[in-house]
Amino acid sequence: MPHHSTPVIADIPSLQVRVSRTRVVSCARKIVDQLAHVSGIVEIEFYGEIGTGLGPTLEFYSLLALELQAAHLSMWRHQTIVTRAEFFPDGIVPQPPSQQNAFI
Repeated sequence: MPHHSTPVIADIPSLQVRVSRTRVVSCARKIVDQLAHVSGIVEIEFYGEIGTGLGPTLEFYSLLALELQAAHLSMWRHQTIVTRAEFFPDGIVPQPPSQQNAFI
């Protein structure tokens, strides 16, 4: 008779972090600095808002990705001037790092 075992599901700790919508990049940097060596799932909660979990966490990472595309950070090469909220028409290509574009 074959032996059937019950799968073991790991109990991964959840870390709740409260962030500001107006300072997404600086909050992300603090999260990385403080939690880089901590094992667990980071759940985001926005100040003054109700809710944590997957929804706010995905929204935080979407907002962060949009902020990191901002032309004023000089992280990306581009041929045309774009505003903060615009996407680069030909995609994004990394800019070589320099002393001048230490964005964070």
